[in-house]
Amino acid sequence: MAQPAESPRSFSYAPSRFPGLLIHGLLTLLLGAVSIFGFRYFSQQEPGIAFFLSFIFSILLLIPFAFSLYRSYSLYNGLYTLARDSLTIKWGLRREIIPLSEINWIRTPVEMKENVPWPFMPMPGAYAGKVLTESGQEIEFMASNIRTMLFVGTAHGIFGISPRKPQQFLEGFERVLQMGVLAEPPHQSVKPVDWIASSWGNRIARLSLIYSVVFFSLLSLWIGFRFSAARGVDVEFTAEGIASQRLPARNILLLPILSIAIWLVNLIVGVQLYKNERLKPVAEMVWSSSAAILFLILIAGFLIF
Repeated sequence: MAQPAESPRSFSYAPSRFPGLLIHGLLTLLLGAVSIFGFRYFSQQEPGIAFFLSFIFSILLLIPFAFSLYRSYSLYNGLYTLARDSLTIKWGLRREIIPLSEINWIRTPVEMKENVPWPFMPMPGAYAGKVLTESGQEIEFMASNIRTMLFVGTAHGIFGISPRKPQQFLEGFERVLQMGVLAEPPHQSVKPVDWIASSWGNRIARLSLIYSVVFFSLLSLWIGFRFSAARGVDVEFTAEGIASQRLPARNILLLPILSIAIWLVNLIVGVQLYKNERLKPVAEMVWSSSAAILFLILIAGFLIF
């Protein structure tokens, strides 16, 4: 059943979440486990083909892991809100606010006049992305279930959505149309790239990125230069300054991995915080901490080797 959103005259419809969250949750866990196994495997290898191949494989696995994790977040965060003046589609970091006057029609897949191609890697919980039909029309999917799919035709293109109960959504659409429009909002299309571009306009964000890249490059070059010559890393020094344990030199490669992971997390968190006007100073602190942490890791790399 539709739930009241921000006012009694608006209603929110969630997509079908459970099947998609289950599939993507298991997929994310699997990819994460395989990636961890890969990192553990390469850390136990001697320098050679097996070492570098397992290292590259582990790094590349982080891409589908992040992709699956974002799809899970988009599904969990997805919502379709009908108000007396607009339809708001929320899917992950994507948001589309469509004035009701711009909606020309709403159809089921059976009612579409031409075959609809599916987006990249369609699966339960993740029908997302843009496609072009044979007639050249653009369809953007922000949906989770093909069985409850609805297509919304607007002046700016077609949007594929999937409220869990499509009939209730259609009834709600008819209801808000009967209420009449008091003040029509402008069409808004918010994309992740917009937030990134907005963040890039911040001086602290730009400087943080530049310094982070410099520190990461210096760290990688130093460790790469020293790695081939070093046989091990001395740790756990006694009071007399004698190392009581020596670790394999390959373990030091975890420093670049750790630094880039911290930078990525801080970048994403900072961009999210920067969307809120009151939290912009906090976002600047997060971005600044990225450069500071990478600098400390760089110093650690010089001291260890």
